[in-house]
Amino acid sequence: MQTPLPPAIFSKHANERIAQRLKISSEKLSTLMKAGFGKKIGQASDASNLIHRLLWSPEDAGLLVVIQDLVTGTVLTVLTLEMYKRDFADNLSEKRVRHVTNQMVHAGHIPDSFWVAGDPQEQVTVHVHLVDQQHAIALGRWPEPVHSPDLTHLGKSPAFWTWVAHGIRARHHDVEKVVRVEARFAGGQNCEVPHHATF
Repeated sequence: MQTPLPPAIFSKHANERIAQRLKISSEKLSTLMKAGFGKKIGQASDASNLIHRLLWSPEDAGLLVVIQDLVTGTVLTVLTLEMYKRDFADNLSEKRVRHVTNQMVHAGHIPDSFWVAGDPQEQVTVHVHLVDQQHAIALGRWPEPVHSPDLTHLGKSPAFWTWVAHGIRARHHDVEKVVRVEARFAGGQNCEVPHHATF
C-alpha cells in the first residue's frame, strides 16, 4: 500500500461476511494487511474515508477486496472478487491484479506459477558480500525488468554482472573480493545469484 494505514479492526459484520464467504480467517487477513500486502484500488467517494483494498487470500487461492475506513482502520466488510466486479469492475485493472498477485508470490504465499511479468512497481534489491567486509554492501535496486520470479536467473545476464561490478567499484571496493551476490524482491527473501557469467 502506498498510503500508511492504521491497524485493521474487523467489525462484527466483516467477521460474519468473512466466515460466510471465505476460507481465510480474520486473523490471517489482518496479518497480511499489517505486513503491507495488497493495493488500494478505489474509494467510495472523494468525501468518504472508505477505501477498497485488493488482497490475495492463500487459503482461497484468489483475490478479495477489503472495504476499510482509512482513518480508524475499521474493516466494514470483505467481498469476493466476483461480488466486487458487479459494481466496481473498472477498478480491477490487469496492472493492479498483477501487482497484488506478484506480491504474494514474492512472500511465498502462492506458487511461482502465479507470477506474471511486467509489473512496473516490482523492485529487486541487490547486496554483495565481500571477503574483507563484515556486513553486506547494498548496491541498490536493479534498474532493469526481471523475467522470472526466480532471481537466480539474473546470474545468466551479462548486463546484471556489469551493473554489479560497476556498483562495487563505485563504492571503492574490489570486485575480486566478492564472495556472493544476493537479490530479493520487496517483501521476499534473499536469493543468492549464481555466477553464470563473469565480471
